[in-house]
Amino acid sequence: MRRLPWICLLLGACSSPEPDTHSKDPYERYLGLKEIAETRDVASEAEVVRLIDDPHYLVVTGALEVMAAFGRKDYLPYALPKLQVKEKEKDRENHPMVRSQACATVAVCAGPEGLEAVLGVLRDDPDPGVRRSAVKVLADRYGREPRVRRTLVDTVGDKDPSISNMAHLKLRELTGRQDIPRSREAWAAVVAP
Repeated sequence: MRRLPWICLLLGACSSPEPDTHSKDPYERYLGLKEIAETRDVASEAEVVRLIDDPHYLVVTGALEVMAAFGRKDYLPYALPKLQVKEKEKDRENHPMVRSQACATVAVCAGPEGLEAVLGVLRDDPDPGVRRSAVKVLADRYGREPRVRRTLVDTVGDKDPSISNMAHLKLRELTGRQDIPRSREAWAAVVAP
């Protein structure tokens, strides 16, 4: 029975993270941002803008998620720079999670005007995960555009199999065609030029 007080003390010390945009813990700051997005708390907008320059990539990603949830064009000056690959490897803006979320945020906030920026990410970003995110955003947000479908067809020929497969899967969703093999040539015959 001497263990019971120690167990109670340990359980009391193990608290779960709490949403708090002012916490020292980046995960708690991220949770605070998620809470702003879920409650659509526009009064906390200044907090979101402040945290877009947080030193931790998870918090920056959360700020971009909130901006996408609000979906206003006035967030573009904050989201567009996050698409860029920076030279410093440790730079928070260089993190693939930030660039991936920035693709979705730009597409939501900019609407049709965001297409060129997302196409640029697909074409130029060195990270396969970010390029896969660009494929998803292109298909989900701009998939009705013939130009985007042609880009996805070209992307089926990408040398990275994960990117190629994502383009193939998104083309299947867009066209409803499940019988097309994963090749650029096969999709080019189906998707009109």
